[in-house]
Amino acid sequence: MNLRKVAVRSIIVVLILIVVWGAGFVWICSRIPTEYLLVSVFDRSDRTVSRSILQFYLLDTPWGQDKLRDSSNDIIAYVSSASSVDDNVLHASSQRRAIVWIRELLKLGKPVNAKMEGFSALEDAVMSNQIILARYLIRHGARVQSFSYGEHHVKHYAPLIALALCMQRVDPEANAIPMLRLLKQAYRQQNIPIHLKVAEKFAQRCRPRSNPQPIYMDR
Repeated sequence: MNLRKVAVRSIIVVLILIVVWGAGFVWICSRIPTEYLLVSVFDRSDRTVSRSILQFYLLDTPWGQDKLRDSSNDIIAYVSSASSVDDNVLHASSQRRAIVWIRELLKLGKPVNAKMEGFSALEDAVMSNQIILARYLIRHGARVQSFSYGEHHVKHYAPLIALALCMQRVDPEANAIPMLRLLKQAYRQQNIPIHLKVAEKFAQRCRPRSNPQPIYMDR
């Protein structure tokens, strides 16, 4: 009899702890920016909350979707940028992981062409040679319009395809051919001129990764 009481009390204590932990987690998540939660999802460093739990709270509940809906419009670009800093940016799972989030964000009405720090999700995908992510973004309305670069109030513009050519120069071992084919097809479908000579001229400014100062453009 005593053992039964002890077991019941233990179960009650465990349930109370679970409820308290869950309430505390929801309270914390409600007070930190959505962008910070996404960093903990895509960041490769140690994190206190697993990706599956965050995905459940942010994507699979009305509370999470409301939080994403109320977040900044550039959050799709943020997700793409966060996934591009993965240790292995060409890994298919890294790109598909980003697509899971972007798919839900598109359902919530987030603009696919919004920019963060001057770059859109598609531009980040092209710079990182993430062909799977770039193809998904283009299929869902991403424009292959020219991007701007420069310092202060002086802005210049170059075709998006210039980023693929630049990526090839920065990393000579990278295979930019699939990305270039994808972009050329998108240019034709969207009736946008390529301006290949302008793109090649821009790519000449890019330096190989072996350069001690590998920054090849101003963000």
